[in-house]
Amino acid sequence: MNRTDGFDHLVSDWLHADAEHRVPEHLDAVLRRTRSERQRPAWSSLERWLPVQTTLRFAPAPRVAWLLVVLGLALALAAVALVAGSRRQPAPPFGVARNGSVAYGAADGDIYTVDPTTGKSTAIITGPTRDETPDFSRDGSMLLFARASDSAGKWILMAADANGTNQRALTGPIDPTWNEWSPDGTQVAVIDAAAASPVLLIVDVTSPGAVRALDLGLVEPAGWVDWRPSESGELILRGRPEPGSSEMGMYAVRSDGTHLRPILPVVPNDAAYNDPRISPDGSLLTFWNWENLAGSDSPDGWTHVVDLQSGVDTQMHYDRFAAEVHAVFSPDARRMLVERQSIVATGSSPSQLIIAAVDGSGVVLPIGPVFPYDQPHTFGFSPDGQQVILTFDGATTQFFRASDGAELTGPLAVPAYPGWQRLAP
Repeated sequence: MNRTDGFDHLVSDWLHADAEHRVPEHLDAVLRRTRSERQRPAWSSLERWLPVQTTLRFAPAPRVAWLLVVLGLALALAAVALVAGSRRQPAPPFGVARNGSVAYGAADGDIYTVDPTTGKSTAIITGPTRDETPDFSRDGSMLLFARASDSAGKWILMAADANGTNQRALTGPIDPTWNEWSPDGTQVAVIDAAAASPVLLIVDVTSPGAVRALDLGLVEPAGWVDWRPSESGELILRGRPEPGSSEMGMYAVRSDGTHLRPILPVVPNDAAYNDPRISPDGSLLTFWNWENLAGSDSPDGWTHVVDLQSGVDTQMHYDRFAAEVHAVFSPDARRMLVERQSIVATGSSPSQLIIAAVDGSGVVLPIGPVFPYDQPHTFGFSPDGQQVILTFDGATTQFFRASDGAELTGPLAVPAYPGWQRLAP
């Protein structure tokens, strides 16, 4: 006997009394379930067939063993994370993206990439062949370029990974005057001028050598084609209503050659619908025409913006200058980069780039230097829309901040307009 015996008896008596008339609260649920469900079949329990030693007891694993297990799991998870992190996510095919490398064809026939922030160049495609006009796919993962063929004046379209590896020929000798990647990077639309009448080709990047010409009837492609972002598999092209015609129109067609239709009127002027571009959201089309400014009787180059849904065509006038041409949409489709031209007393036409809202509202921002309008040049926005790139053919490439026009780096010795790689934001 000790001092806790009395308390033990009290507790024992209470437990017996409580249990004597007590029914578990969950008993009804248990009975309902056992009435509605059959007993498991014998084959579902392996213990019915396999000898089991029920008296077996597992010895606890030593602490060191558990630590090794945990360490192994941690290493495995780290390896998975490393592999996942090393896989570069593709950029969106349209809209704002992060700036990657700038690729260009050099005078030696090789292709280089350059870091626009440091100016450091790296040769990625070299050798005895002559390679030019590199163009990154819309997701930044691949590179399209032209390789000179043995046939005079002909080129072979080539594809490679973005770093220049895995090179493969996509076509035989052709004369590509324009090409554009499809949004998903599996096809390239190409205007081939090798024959007497240019044709529109669809090149399958996933199956080198798979090339098909679209049947456009009498419509003859004329220097430009692009994929419409908001319409899967649809292309918009500039073209003549028949080969050799002095008229010009804008057409839409599916990549399988069906549903060919005009989207703007055919006009009796093959100098119309110049430098067309589709906005990244697929809602607008821009081009410029040689024509009178509304309310004026003096012809010059003027930019148009077309609403592709409604068909409304608006002649724009962003600044008070004699001409505005070669407009390019920003990646967010809100701004326009335009070349303005003025006429001075000497009769020359100096040019300068400007940034303006697409609808013409707000303040116009001058970008870069003034230059002769007839000096070969090309320009565009960076993938993130924060920079403007301006290249003078055979000379230099310059980069400017799109917010205030300030030059960002010294001119780079890039002899031809480069392609700018898009990366995931």
